[in-house]
Amino acid sequence: MKKKSAYLFAINEEKIPSIIEGHVKKTDSIIYGRRAMNKQLPGFVRATTYDYDIYNKTPKKTARQMQGRLDKEFGADMFYDKPAQHPGTHKVMFVGKDMKKKTEDDQEIADYTQMPSKVQTKRIGGIRYESIRSVVRGKKAILRDKESAYRHEKDREDLRRIKVRRLFGGT
Repeated sequence: MKKKSAYLFAINEEKIPSIIEGHVKKTDSIIYGRRAMNKQLPGFVRATTYDYDIYNKTPKKTARQMQGRLDKEFGADMFYDKPAQHPGTHKVMFVGKDMKKKTEDDQEIADYTQMPSKVQTKRIGGIRYESIRSVVRGKKAILRDKESAYRHEKDREDLRRIKVRRLFGGT
């Protein structure tokens, strides 16, 4: 059964973006973070990212719905949801090759976070993404926060990528 489920994941993995993005569009959620940044950057400066960061009005409920939807699409119990370290955020996880929940090889698929009161967005293809201006503001705030030092290098790199975009005529 483990091999069959890992095989099902491998052959269906490319469906994940359309499943998640379709749900984001339907629920009027907002994709933020690196995916939002990448959507607005030219290909040569995009950063690698694997998971989705999504603002949503009901993150716990939505994470559970997405986990169920992915299990149904993949035809097996391969996903689970769990609270994240930060309050108001819930994760959707893939169980990994060992097909066991809460083990080292689990992969993060999406983080659903409580929708903040104000987020500048840009609609692209019917999906709301956090605007570059808002991304920059958020990353600069994190760089000022000493408790977020573990993120500083990643956020500095993202700001460099955005600066390159501006050098080539972006806003």
